[in-house]
Amino acid sequence: MRSAAVLARNSSTDTRYRHACSSWDRMSPRKSRLLRGCAITALLALITGLLVIVAGLLVPGQITRKLEAGIQDSIVWRPTSSPSVDARYRNNTAPGSPDDFFKVWMFNISNLDAVRKGAKPILEQVGPYVHRAYHERHEVLWSDNGRVHFKVSCRCLTNPCNPCNLSRQSCW
Repeated sequence: MRSAAVLARNSSTDTRYRHACSSWDRMSPRKSRLLRGCAITALLALITGLLVIVAGLLVPGQITRKLEAGIQDSIVWRPTSSPSVDARYRNNTAPGSPDDFFKVWMFNISNLDAVRKGAKPILEQVGPYVHRAYHERHEVLWSDNGRVHFKVSCRCLTNPCNPCNLSRQSCW
């Protein structure tokens, strides 16, 4: 009798379990596809979120390292610098070097004969005369500690354009 009661209890549990599991089997194909689609979408969203988090942690550091290396290569003058960087630091005529313009004003003594006799001078301002400076570094020597030693020569040329009109596009 005991075994019959245990069997009856187990069979009723199995029936309930079967009914619960069979509800999935009884689900309409449309609901089943919808449920599978939602599960796949949730899994893809989770994977995408994890990838975004990992990229957010790794990519900024890589970008910073690449930018710093590029800046160091293009700005710092070293014995191993590329020819364009070396040319830019040796003289200011290399492509990409800034132009070095300066203006000069002079004063003309209008009453020179009177000043020679003791009168107060009358000054007339003349200019500005626009010049461009060309700097060249030569005899460049690098020391063991990374310091650079060089001699600088500078020459200045008068701007051939109107001295009062500085227009780099039309003058140079």
